[in-house]
Amino acid sequence: MINNISAFRELDDVLKNNIADPNLSVSDCGSLAKVCTQWNGVFTQEFLEKKLWDHTVFDEKKWLQVPGVFVVSDDPALTPVQKADLINKLKQKCDFFNEPDNIQAHRFEGSTNNRFWQTRLVILFPEMINGEPVDINRMGRLFSFEKADDANAEMVFDYICGDENEEYRNRPATRTYFAIVTLDVIPKSRGTQHEEKENNLLQPKGCRAPTPLEAVISNLVMNLGPSQEKKGYFFGRESKFWTYTATNELFNNWRLVVGGASSSGPKLNSSYYYDAGSNVGVMAVAEVL
Repeated sequence: MINNISAFRELDDVLKNNIADPNLSVSDCGSLAKVCTQWNGVFTQEFLEKKLWDHTVFDEKKWLQVPGVFVVSDDPALTPVQKADLINKLKQKCDFFNEPDNIQAHRFEGSTNNRFWQTRLVILFPEMINGEPVDINRMGRLFSFEKADDANAEMVFDYICGDENEEYRNRPATRTYFAIVTLDVIPKSRGTQHEEKENNLLQPKGCRAPTPLEAVISNLVMNLGPSQEKKGYFFGRESKFWTYTATNELFNNWRLVVGGASSSGPKLNSSYYYDAGSNVGVMAVAEVL
């Protein structure tokens, strides 16, 4: 069934002009394609795959829509076979989010038929933005949240550990690539040691934990747009556990974690507690070759 009933109002125009409404969701378009031969001719496989790509991929074109971004590294050139393989993967049944989380419900809880395109984002991780190498400090100055107070007013973060000169905050990206990232921390990753997260949950699915820079970029990109769409999961939840993703890096022998966003921005923190804390899971990252 079509999820957005109001979409029916535009179907006369769709049929008359043989042009699909760009505001229809991926699910709506797929449903309409199955209704009758005429709609199937409008919502072609080519159209649906383009809709899927536009919905799921945060590429160079979308980076240029971020306020303050004027130039960004070009998208890596995917061969037709690589792009087809990626689209086919996005259509597959999700390998993580069709089971519940035993500590805190994930954002896809309750469905057992989630697909990759519903639970993932394909993000362009650029080497350069506005002619400068990408690093955590620059990302912190590029993005902005409405600050509840003057703390860290010059940065997007509500809190970030270490000072401006810390090596991990100034380490530049060395290449440009696409990676598939989960839109929430994966089930069973809360309350576990990092080695278990990596070895038992991520590696068997061909994934890994994010770098601190990947976690920061993912968190900021996912927070673009209306906050109510994201509230309560990867970015923190009022009266519930804060939600952080662990990263693959330690700072002063403590795990760097990213998340817990509020109106004052996300946090980038480090603490021994977070390795197996109930508020720390891990997002899954898989690079697109």
